[in-house]
Amino acid sequence: EAESLRQQRERIKFSVCRHAPCDAVRQVFREAEEELGKLSDALVMLEQDGAAPVLPDGKVGGNGAMLLSVGDSEHENGGDFVLVVSKSGKKPGERLGVDEFCVVDNFDSDSWSAHYSSSRDDYKPSSDTPLLWESLMEGQRKYSWRKSPRVALHGHALADEETAARLNIPISSEETLFSTPEDVTALEGLFRENPYPEQKLFLRKNHGFFLLADSATQAIEVYQRCILPHLNSQTINQ
Repeated sequence: EAESLRQQRERIKFSVCRHAPCDAVRQVFREAEEELGKLSDALVMLEQDGAAPVLPDGKVGGNGAMLLSVGDSEHENGGDFVLVVSKSGKKPGERLGVDEFCVVDNFDSDSWSAHYSSSRDDYKPSSDTPLLWESLMEGQRKYSWRKSPRVALHGHALADEETAARLNIPISSEETLFSTPEDVTALEGLFRENPYPEQKLFLRKNHGFFLLADSATQAIEVYQRCILPHLNSQTINQ
């Protein structure tokens, strides 16, 4: 990721189509303000701990996402869940407000494109949206997981095979470029062989950790128990 950004390539490697949020989405945001606030706090925590370093483009690495219930037929996923993801390119020291998250209505893996809504034209969904969609929206059905995770958290630490073996955490066999089909494919095998919720933590080779949880509170607890004690200059990936 860092090398790609050093070459001034775009973070987002899928096409996007934006529309303004509908009333149903605005209502979801109002009702989920506390939970989204906890996710924002988790992202700040990662940055403060060094697990979400500033990358060559001057923005912070790492991201988060959450499934929120939409009980309104006005939204195309009415009566089901929508995927809410952190905006791409968080500034150092910034705590995301509720209106800085994006709602991803659909991600099409064939056309590699996302339809989303955001409060501002310049708020685009995380470059990891393909992986966030795969795990949170598709994971239970596609991999026969016992239940569906509701939160995902990604940071740039614990990305090497030695650490993975020492901590007994599944790691992808190949290093892949973020935001690409290959990146999602590299995690598919891990998701299939290590089902959620028995396994909540996965490692992306030479990239970072990918954490799934039932809630933002649980995500923070798993991070503090399984990742934070192992952070040092060798395990943080810049």
